[in-house]
Amino acid sequence: MTKQECAEQIAGQLHVTERKMNKAAAEASKLLIALVEAQAEFDSRDIEGEHAISQVGAAIEAVTEARKAVIAAHQSLASIKERHGVDVAATLIEPAGAHLVVEAPRHLRVVR
Repeated sequence: MTKQECAEQIAGQLHVTERKMNKAAAEASKLLIALVEAQAEFDSRDIEGEHAISQVGAAIEAVTEARKAVIAAHQSLASIKERHGVDVAATLIEPAGAHLVVEAPRHLRVVR
């Protein structure tokens, strides 16, 4: 594999990862909204519901923090790309079987 091919593969996977992290945050946000709306609709004040809402909020925070790290890696890779003289016009074709799993507090998992 050439430097160019390697750089294109990494860039493609980086974009896939960023998109999947955005999707994970969006889906977790929808879950949070559904939980809060259900709690309001049924006038529920149980502590278990509050814990679930807090846990989903923590999952969203974990995804957000993980995304920041991927963005930082993207910036680091941009400087490496320049040093090695590769021109990456990454194909945004998702690799077969690409899945992102982000571990969240209290055994929650966001999977896409």
